[in-house]
Amino acid sequence: MFRNKVALIVGAGASHELGFPLGSELKTRLQSVLNIKFRYGLEQHSGDFQIVEALRQLVRQNNSSDINPYLGAGRAIHDAMPTTGSIDSFLQTHSKDDKIVLMGKFGIARVILAAEQKSLLHPKDGFQDFDLGPTEKSWYSEFFKLLAGEVQDPTKIFNNLDVICFNYDRSLEQYLIQALMKRFLIGRQRAEEIMGSFRIHHPYGVVGRLPWQDSHVGIPYGGNDHYSDLLTAVKELRTFSEGVEDGHVAEIRKILAEAETILIVGFGFLSINMELLNVGGPLREKQVYATAFDIDEREIPVLRGKLAGPLRTRVELCKCYPGCTSAALFQICRMSFSDL
Repeated sequence: MFRNKVALIVGAGASHELGFPLGSELKTRLQSVLNIKFRYGLEQHSGDFQIVEALRQLVRQNNSSDINPYLGAGRAIHDAMPTTGSIDSFLQTHSKDDKIVLMGKFGIARVILAAEQKSLLHPKDGFQDFDLGPTEKSWYSEFFKLLAGEVQDPTKIFNNLDVICFNYDRSLEQYLIQALMKRFLIGRQRAEEIMGSFRIHHPYGVVGRLPWQDSHVGIPYGGNDHYSDLLTAVKELRTFSEGVEDGHVAEIRKILAEAETILIVGFGFLSINMELLNVGGPLREKQVYATAFDIDEREIPVLRGKLAGPLRTRVELCKCYPGCTSAALFQICRMSFSDL
């Protein structure tokens, strides 16, 4: 556990090692599921079938049967993906277009739930547990080892920690449940109770709450392969504008402003995400450690400045590691982190 206030920022690159798409891959998969077309107006021959069923249910609730305006919005997203850095940026641009936003959320939910099914954390054969062995070299494992340390009381493991996860999946929550069970030799129910104190904030929402988080409308990790999951999941997803309106962005900025150390893994530093990190207020000295896996070493001074300004700290306190994986960041900085 941490003795000082720590904020961990998690980007798409951090989940990639467990089987989740990067931003570019997410766009490609969205194009596939949202390019919904029918042959002769009757037989669907492209796009995702579950999304179509979810749309039919949705329009029935509004006493309609016409899903064509939504299909057109989905194809518009398909056509626009090569022109944008991320689906989040595109949805922010069109945040006033309800159909574009809804179809974007349907596409995200479908792609991420499918990725959860194929990830290393998905239970096999109907069981809740999964094998932690394949995750041992991941950052999830390195991070948990740091958290657990010499801790004897598992209820204290998340003290002074807030996680800000830009990903739509529930992989970190899924991993930590299993890790708590195995590390502290406790049952699932006890691990789920401890997870109740885990503060994880998803700026863009998440593809539904897990069953232990909501026994009524929770979606199992990976989903049920049913359109009802999509109808539930879209209610949990949000655009940047929606996050501002409901106060979620303000809460995240407050966490970052008060943190004494900020760890950044797998983050893409896109402008819309950097805007969320703009905490404002006076300078406050805080250590920042960030992976910079695909960033040229010559660009590191620029990146340090881009982080120091919004996070309100001194440039020399921002350490960025080019070519560094998420797992390697925890290995490299273990001695520094041990004093937190």
